Amino acid sequence: MVDELQVRKRPIRIEDAMVVLNCPVLRKSWELRHRMITLKKRLGKGSYGSVYKGILRKDRQVLDVAVKVLSDMSPENSLALWREARVMQMYDHPHLVRMYGVANDTEVLCTEATKPLVAKNAETV
Repeated sequence: MVDELQVRKRPIRIEDAMVVLNCPVLRKSWELRHRMITLKKRLGKGSYGSVYKGILRKDRQVLDVAVKVLSDMSPENSLALWREARVMQMYDHPHLVRMYGVANDTEVLCTEATKPLVAKNAETV
């Protein structure tokens, strides 16, 4: 969808402004969305959080996975998580646990304070 909007220069409505995507930031294949993951049974708990048995739906596949859920998403822990993910996504070896990705998306909150900013910068967003 992002490619469609960028290539065809189709504007989208954000609040009261029509915006054209000039330079979107695309996700890497290992940057997952929470909606792709279903948590099933909690398997254990450690110092950083809990581990669950889960299901990952990615690229028309349904995979059984172990899911780490951090209990403290401080900036330091978030940075450590992304560092580990960047390294682990490079490896595909039978003696290593395969890392499919990281889901760190959040809901975007658009408040009254953002309306003037979006309207002012509508051409460059």
